[in-house]
Amino acid sequence: MARRPTPSVKDYLSELQIQCIGLITAEWAHLEATVSIAIWEYCDLEREQGLCVTADLSSLNKINILGALTKLHFTSDDPVANEISEIVKRMEKLNTERNNIVHNLWGQNAMAGKILSNKTSTRSAKLTQRLLSYTDEELMELVQSIEIAIGDLYHFLDAHVPGWRSGKPRPKK
Repeated sequence: MARRPTPSVKDYLSELQIQCIGLITAEWAHLEATVSIAIWEYCDLEREQGLCVTADLSSLNKINILGALTKLHFTSDDPVANEISEIVKRMEKLNTERNNIVHNLWGQNAMAGKILSNKTSTRSAKLTQRLLSYTDEELMELVQSIEIAIGDLYHFLDAHVPGWRSGKPRPKK
């Protein structure tokens, strides 16, 4: 018996929408890896030790840990504490948007030029559904916002964690 063709996202999303979703995913992986490295640096962990600590943590857990570690490192009246706190808040918001886009099944409303999805949740033991929609421009804006967050995190680490980019293994203790 001949196998029937199976549906593909290429059947209902445009190439630009697929590209944007892919960029959101790839840029987020870059951001998340940078957050992990920052955690290792603040905890003075070698790469393999750091991987053991952060490998199975969710993005949000990593972001919250970074925020907590920097609060331990900088006093609350230090302007640097406010700088990283703002970056952490933006990353938390971006994480929610990224989750909405990456973890939902999308369809397209060609008339409105949007991708659409029902966000389903069972929080508080209650089934809820909420319609989500994004235009191509909104998807690209999210890509750019993640890129900016990566740049801001790099800038922060360059200024406050000397040598973090060296990639050189630390001497074993």
